[in-house]
Amino acid sequence: MAVQRVSAGLEDTHPAERLGSRPAKVGGGSAAATPRPEMRQPAPPEDPLVQFNVNIHQSVKVRFEKAVLKAGYEMGEKITKGALVEMALLRYLDENDL
Repeated sequence: MAVQRVSAGLEDTHPAERLGSRPAKVGGGSAAATPRPEMRQPAPPEDPLVQFNVNIHQSVKVRFEKAVLKAGYEMGEKITKGALVEMALLRYLDENDL
């Protein structure tokens, strides 16, 4: 009979209260909520070469890569992606007198 009273008493309580923890808060959050990581803006890169690479539009980048690859094949050379990046950076440095 004592077992029945204990089980009946547990059925009347919230599961979190039975475990000794407080139930989850329902409703509005705190006023000083921090933004989620995906909502934060990334810090701007300080290096102008990194900024240059970030600002290149994808279609322009693809056209540039194709043109350089075509020129490389016409000269009989195989150009790698590393060489493309190096050529783009050298071109940027020359154009901006850096």
